[in-house]
Amino acid sequence: MKKGGEEKNMKRFLSVIFALCTFFYMAFPAAANQNLENGTYTINYKVLKADNDSVSIANDYWEKPATLIVKDGKYTVQVKLNHSSWIKEFKVNNVETKVISSDNAANTRVAQFELNQVPDLVVSQIHVYIPEEEFPGIGLYDNRYTIRLKFDQNTIQAVQSKPEANANATNSAAQNDGNANQGSDGGKQMEQNPQTSDSTPLYLLIGLFALSGTVFVYKLKKPKSMTS
Repeated sequence: MKKGGEEKNMKRFLSVIFALCTFFYMAFPAAANQNLENGTYTINYKVLKADNDSVSIANDYWEKPATLIVKDGKYTVQVKLNHSSWIKEFKVNNVETKVISSDNAANTRVAQFELNQVPDLVVSQIHVYIPEEEFPGIGLYDNRYTIRLKFDQNTIQAVQSKPEANANATNSAAQNDGNANQGSDGGKQMEQNPQTSDSTPLYLLIGLFALSGTVFVYKLKKPKSMTS
């Protein structure tokens, strides 16, 4: 009976350890992204329907990726819309987005909105108006929709903000025959990984501390079960 009880307790213990490991594995990347340094990044996203995770028809009219600008804890998102003349309104959380550039010839515009955190799931409202002459015989199309912009934080990549400085650095690296290749590879690696603050390892330390505490408590309880 004692042996069976110990095996059951061991299974419970291992289940707790597995659950904690899974939690911190999933939480750590998201926590790291919440501490992005000041700079410009790209981030991919999809346009989903309002009531389910199916991709909306509007997804084709929002170009990817989006631009994410981080400054002093503020997150500014810029997205480019094609068929801009059809989309009369584009709101985020019922607030009209700001148009920062437009190209009438290409029928595009870049809209901008601000968030207080790294974008994840953003609720948006749009007004689509397509004149009858755009599709003769079909008629006027005039509807309002709620859509959701689903951002993938795992796709965040840093963008070089100063192309001139980057070119100078490349020329300088080329002059150093022994270090040219190494410097080039290192630069590419840095661009592929978003920069985070030094505080991000704190979440990993908390996870390790929790695991250590669980092991300690288990060891304290184990002698009591053996003597009972």
